[in-house]
Amino acid sequence: MGEEDSEISIRTWLMGYRVLCDPSIRVGHLFRGSHPYNINWADIIYNKIRFIFSHFSNERITNHLRAISSVPDFTNILLMVLQNGVLDRRIDLFNKRVHTDDWFFEKFPMNGWTN
Repeated sequence: MGEEDSEISIRTWLMGYRVLCDPSIRVGHLFRGSHPYNINWADIIYNKIRFIFSHFSNERITNHLRAISSVPDFTNILLMVLQNGVLDRRIDLFNKRVHTDDWFFEKFPMNGWTN
């Protein structure tokens, strides 16, 4: 739901650190018949927009917002993200970056995320 895996990875790389993989580590997931909390599309879209604003160039933000703009209640979700301090977070993260998001996507090409 949260983009947390993507967020910590891209933030780490953009700050000039490396993300290492240790194949000997095993991670287990608890599978349940239902979620212990409500998950709704507004929360998922909120987290995606916050992620995009936190790490991407203006052009990439525009392209991704355009791609999800038909989601119900999109405008209200976008306003909520902007009102909750994402632009201050963006400035802080951009000031600490060693690499741009263009560098990241050249290093790790992914379909649908390049622009």
